[in-house]
Amino acid sequence: MNPPEIDPALLIPLAVAGLVISVIINSIFLFISARVLGMSEVSFGKAILTTLAICFIPAIIGFAGVFLLLPLMGASPVLGMVVLMCLVFFSVLLIIKTMFDCSYGQAFVVWLVSIVINFFISACISLAAAVLDGSYKVWLDW
Repeated sequence: MNPPEIDPALLIPLAVAGLVISVIINSIFLFISARVLGMSEVSFGKAILTTLAICFIPAIIGFAGVFLLLPLMGASPVLGMVVLMCLVFFSVLLIIKTMFDCSYGQAFVVWLVSIVINFFISACISLAAAVLDGSYKVWLDW
């Protein structure tokens, strides 16, 4: 069975819509995790700005870091990638710390709780969709 044809003129609006929906959903999870952990200065607007920053700033750091750390990666690719992953990790923590006015530990916990909530909700939605669709039967027959 072939996938459905998609008009190429719709690809950019679909990508933008997907990005907007993704930012809103992840902002909700970030907002909930910050509120659950007792941060009172968190607003949904700050959560959206934080999510946007988390989307783009680490990507820019990672892209630039590949070229800046290229000599290090040539000598030891594993060490270069570990350094780059640490830079990206700490940039995410710095973004959350700055936007939510908290410590690095609190920023890490907020980020971790947000990821766990996101995973749990996504798993529940996927399971519900599989049950409603009937596609879970394929796994039972396997």
